[in-house]
Amino acid sequence: MYSLTKSSQEEFEYAFLMLQRKYQEFLKERNENRQFVHRKLRSAFRSLKTNLPYLFTCKNHPELNIPNTTNSCDGSFAHWKQKLKIHRGLKKHRRDKMASFLMKIF
Repeated sequence: MYSLTKSSQEEFEYAFLMLQRKYQEFLKERNENRQFVHRKLRSAFRSLKTNLPYLFTCKNHPELNIPNTTNSCDGSFAHWKQKLKIHRGLKKHRRDKMASFLMKIF
């Protein structure tokens, strides 16, 4: 995953396919109740496989100016959360109104 932003779609798909093949038996392991042992890892693999066509949208459509990371969003969310935390005593509808107002500003 560290190479996702630096690799092409073909390189990443090939590396992911090789990783899947390498750990195929490991991911099929089950416990005595016949449940998969590595559920979270299986879930991560399935999520990647399902969303693979969308992972490189920012590179496939440069005219949309989509950033290849979510760092700017994460920074904004932290800022908004900090602003909302200052006003702890607000009722839910006022807090929602404040959050909506903050999102319109940024």
